[in-house]
Amino acid sequence: MVYKADNEEKLKEELAKNGLSLTNITLHHTQTHLDEVSETGRQLLSDCKKATIETDYRKIKPALPYVVGWSYYYRWLEEDRELIPSIVISLRLKNENDQTKLEKLAEKRNVHFIGSGSFDTLEFVCTKDPKCNPLEMANIFYESGLCEFSAPRFGGPGQFD
Repeated sequence: MVYKADNEEKLKEELAKNGLSLTNITLHHTQTHLDEVSETGRQLLSDCKKATIETDYRKIKPALPYVVGWSYYYRWLEEDRELIPSIVISLRLKNENDQTKLEKLAEKRNVHFIGSGSFDTLEFVCTKDPKCNPLEMANIFYESGLCEFSAPRFGGPGQFD
């Protein structure tokens, strides 16, 4: 879950109503790895934190007004290690002239272009809108035929080998 730092107390209060709390709270550093950040990226992701909440969606739904975005998928790699998809999707276009087509596809799902990174990658973010989650959206981008690759960024106490 990613949220604006100034919403943290309100978010904690709303979660507490359902007996929930934030864990693994850290700063959200999405913009630091981008070469160019879009205005939307600056607005959505500046001064943000990320945290984990272990529960089902129905219990966090009342807290979503205080959240930028969230991901409900996780994958256990082995005991005490996991990888969690972030709200950010990284991809590379097959043809750089197709960026407008990709942005139109993203707009239909309320996914936002946040900037470009090294190695000609483009980055998009899934907000709290229920029409989008990062793993499914990465697949939609890839299956469009416009992308060489498309995948959510991963975080958590794990690593790929």
